Amino acid sequence: MPTYADESTRQRELATQHHNAALDAERRARSFEAGDRGDAFVQGMLEELSLEGWKQLHKRRWPGTTRADLDHVLIGPGGVVVLDTKNWSGQLRFSKGRLWRDQADETRAVVGIAAQVNAVAEVLAEVNLAPAAITGALVFVQQALPMISLGRVFAMGVEQVPRWLGALGERFSAEQVEQLAVLLEERLPLALPAQSRVTATLRRRPTSRPLVGQCELFEARSVDLAQLERAAHLGIEQWMSYLHPNQLELVKRRYTGPSRVRGPAGCGKTVVALHRAAFLAGVYEGRGLFTTYVKTLPLVLQSLYGRLSPATAPRFTFKGVHSVAHEIVREAGVHLRVDPRRASQCFDEAWARVGRDQLETAVLGREYWHEEVFSVIKGRGLVDFEQYADLARIGRRTPLNASQRRAAWDLYVGYQRGLEKARIEDFDDLVDRALVLAEAGQAKPYRFVFVDETQDLTLQALRLASALVSHEPDGLTLVGDGQQAIYPGGFTLKEAGISVAGRSAVLGVNYRNTQQVLDFARSFVAMDEFDDLEDLAENGVRPVQVLRQGSHVLQVTVPDRTSGDVALLRRLAEDSTFGLLLRDAAVLCHSRYEVTRIRRLIEGKGIACIDLEEYDGTPVEALKVGTAKRAKGLEFARVYLPQAETYLVTAGQAERERVERERRELFVAMTRARDGLWVCRLARST
Repeated sequence: MPTYADESTRQRELATQHHNAALDAERRARSFEAGDRGDAFVQGMLEELSLEGWKQLHKRRWPGTTRADLDHVLIGPGGVVVLDTKNWSGQLRFSKGRLWRDQADETRAVVGIAAQVNAVAEVLAEVNLAPAAITGALVFVQQALPMISLGRVFAMGVEQVPRWLGALGERFSAEQVEQLAVLLEERLPLALPAQSRVTATLRRRPTSRPLVGQCELFEARSVDLAQLERAAHLGIEQWMSYLHPNQLELVKRRYTGPSRVRGPAGCGKTVVALHRAAFLAGVYEGRGLFTTYVKTLPLVLQSLYGRLSPATAPRFTFKGVHSVAHEIVREAGVHLRVDPRRASQCFDEAWARVGRDQLETAVLGREYWHEEVFSVIKGRGLVDFEQYADLARIGRRTPLNASQRRAAWDLYVGYQRGLEKARIEDFDDLVDRALVLAEAGQAKPYRFVFVDETQDLTLQALRLASALVSHEPDGLTLVGDGQQAIYPGGFTLKEAGISVAGRSAVLGVNYRNTQQVLDFARSFVAMDEFDDLEDLAENGVRPVQVLRQGSHVLQVTVPDRTSGDVALLRRLAEDSTFGLLLRDAAVLCHSRYEVTRIRRLIEGKGIACIDLEEYDGTPVEALKVGTAKRAKGLEFARVYLPQAETYLVTAGQAERERVERERRELFVAMTRARDGLWVCRLARST
C-alpha cells in the first residue's frame, strides 16, 4: 500500500510535468505569435508590390499535406515565388550548406522551402510552367541578412525582398499573372481563412486553362502559331530562352547515362539544354558545367541562364573548353606555357623542314596539312604512327595513301619537337594534360556537364568533358548538329567511348526561322553529306517542320566592294526607318578583318555597334557585328551578310571537305536569322 510520502512524491512529479508542459505550451504559443507577427509584417510590406503587378496569396494550404501551410505565394512579372517567413531571434549563420541558429541546426527550414517550391511546381505542371519560373526564399524578419543562394532557393532579410523580386525581370504579362493567380487560388485553399486573403480582385473561372502569349507557358497538345509570333516580338535575349511546350517533356526527361539532344538548325537544342540544366539543378545537388568550343558563347549562355534560373546560377560554370582545361591544369599546380603565336612559328618551321617537299601539291596545300595535324592527329590524341596509319579519319573526305600518311606524321613529329625546343605548348597540349589529370582524379568532378555544339570540339576535348562528370544518372548531356560543324576534322561518339543508345532526343520542328529563310539557307548545303558523330554520313536535306512564314530573302548583287558597303548602309537605314530594332540584328562577316572594317563603316554613320566578341547576352542598344563562327549558338531577328560570296569557294574533289565546310558556315550564318535575311554578293560570283 502506497504511503502518504509516496503519493506526495507522485503528485509533485505530476505537478512538475504539468508545469513543464505549460512552459512548453507557452513557448510554442509565443513562437506562433511571433510567427503570426512576422507573417503580418511581411504581408503588410508586400502590399506595396501590388502596384508593380504582383498578386499575393497568404496562408495557403501546402499541397499534399493536411496541416502545413504556405506563408506567402506571389505571382507577378518575375514568376511565381514562395516565401517562408521566420521571425527568429538569435544569431544566424550558413556553413557548408547548413543553416545554424546559435548552436541549433535549422537546415530543415531550407529543406522545407525547397519542398514548398516543388509542391507549387507540381500544381502548375498542368499548364506546363517551366520549373525555372518558380523559386522561393526564406525571409527573416529580425535578421539583416544579405541575399544568400541556397541552391534552388534563397535566404534573405525582409528588407531584401523587394529588390530581389525586381531583379527577377519580366517573365509574365499582366494577363498571365492573373491567370496564374486564379489557378493557384483554386488549387491552394485557405489554411487559416480568418487570416488569409487575396490582395487583388481575381477574375474566377470554373476551371483553369493554359496560359498564352509568353515564352514558357504553352498549350502542350497543339502548336499555336499566333503564340509563337507573339513570342517573336520579345527582345532577342528573351527569345533565345524561349521554350516550346513540345520541348518541355525533354527538359524533364530522366536518363540513366549520357544523353544527347540533336536536330536541324532552329529547333531549340540549346534552349532545351538550358532549361534542362535548370531542372536538373533543382533535382540534384552539386556543381554543373556548361561548355563549348567557341569561347564567347558561354558568356551569353551564362547571362541567359542567370535570368532563367537565378537560384541555381551560382552552382553552374559556363566556360569554353580551353578555359576549363586551363583551370584544371592551374589548380593541379602544373605550369604550361601556351603560346599560340610561337606555336604557329614552330609549325611554319616544321613545314619548311619536313612538310613542303613531301606534302604540298597543286590541290593539297599547307592549310590542309595544318588541319590534318591539329584536327586529326593531335585532336584525337594519337601517340604512335600505327594508330594513324589505319585511322578512318571521320570528317575528312580526301583519301590519303600510305606515303602521305607517313609524311603527315613526320610533319607532326617535327612540329612537336619544335614546341619542346621552344619550351611551349599549344591548346591541344593543354587539353591533353587536363585530360590526364581528370582521368587520374586530380580534377574536381561536376555532378552534370552539358556540352553545346559538340560537333565543333576535338575528340580529346570531348573526352575531357566526359571525364569531368560523375558516372551517375543525367550526368552528361551532349547538344549539337553535325550539319553545323564549321571546323575541320570529326569523330564519332564511339571513338570517345560514349554511348547514348536509347538516350538520344531528335528535334524536328524549327521554331526560329521562317520557311523562306530556311529554304534559302538549305539550298547551299542540300547536296552535301555530313557526319553527325555517328559512323554513317547523313543527307544534306533533312525533314523538318517549319511553323513560321515570312518575306522572301532580300538579295542584292553589286559590282564591287564599295557598292556593297553603300547597299548595306542603305539597308540598315531603311530597316531602322521602318521601326525594325537594330539592337536585335547582326551583320555577320567571313573574317576578323571584315568585322573591323564593317564596324568602322557603320559607326561612321552614327549607328551604335558591338562586336560579338564583346557581347555577353545582356540586352544592349547596339547592332551586333561579328564573324559567322562567333555567331554559333546565337539568334538574331535579322541577319545581314555583306559579301556572301566569300563563303562560296570552289575547289576540286580533292578538297571537298573544305568546300563543304565553307558552305556549312554560310548555312550557319543564314540560319541565325529569325525573321529576315539580307544577302549581298559581288557580280563576278554569280
